[in-house]
Amino acid sequence: MHEIYDFEADVIIRCDSAVNLDSLPLRFGITFKPDFGFNGKKLRIFDIAGDPIESQPLNEKRLFAAFIDSIGKMHLGEFILTRRGKFPHSDFFKPVEGSQIFVKSIMPATDINSIHLEEQLSETLAQMRKNGEIIPEHLMALHSRYVKRGVCNKDDLIKNIQRLNSENVETNEGKYKWENPMTLEAVYAKTWPNKVGEEVNNIVLKFKGISTELRNNWSKGFEKRLEHCRSLIGKRVRVKTWKSYNSRVWFESISEYRPD
Repeated sequence: MHEIYDFEADVIIRCDSAVNLDSLPLRFGITFKPDFGFNGKKLRIFDIAGDPIESQPLNEKRLFAAFIDSIGKMHLGEFILTRRGKFPHSDFFKPVEGSQIFVKSIMPATDINSIHLEEQLSETLAQMRKNGEIIPEHLMALHSRYVKRGVCNKDDLIKNIQRLNSENVETNEGKYKWENPMTLEAVYAKTWPNKVGEEVNNIVLKFKGISTELRNNWSKGFEKRLEHCRSLIGKRVRVKTWKSYNSRVWFESISEYRPD
């Protein structure tokens, strides 16, 4: 029988780990940016429950807990937590200064696939990421299929990644590429230095659940373009990028996504 604990705790997710780059994007539809000056994200967990903490290994605990993502949505997960540094042996969640609790693994609290399939899927995710075949944005786009048990194994994952890639339609004799549909969360203007060091205005697009922000620094038609972008906030959109430019930095145009 699970114990229920009446406290909250701060834990750390390394933003360059498989937890943040593989598991969270596919299984929860999110990924985190690092906190300022630190290659990790501090996460507050609450509604903690599980096998009695004192009956589990001293420096590693498996527990269920809730957490809030960067856009305010609550999630329930099954965590494996580890601790580093100096800790009183009697209390896992009371580290001394300089010690931290890290998230080693996080899975949905509700079983979607068998443990065996999830382990295989995690291995495939890690290998494909190391090979440069997937990025977190790909996996977030597949989250809804995962929840519906449409991504259960290596073959499912490869098939769905291929499908996503085929949807990047090239137009105008291959000069442009379209990104997969995303929800536009915010639009703002900010100055950045251009290639010759001059400070110029940029339109910046921020998307729901995605750490990447895209920019456009064309001066011609800037205000009209900014107004158009703001009119799409809250909508599913697709952005178009010049094929010769980094599509994780720049956008050429944006339009509302209207599936056939």
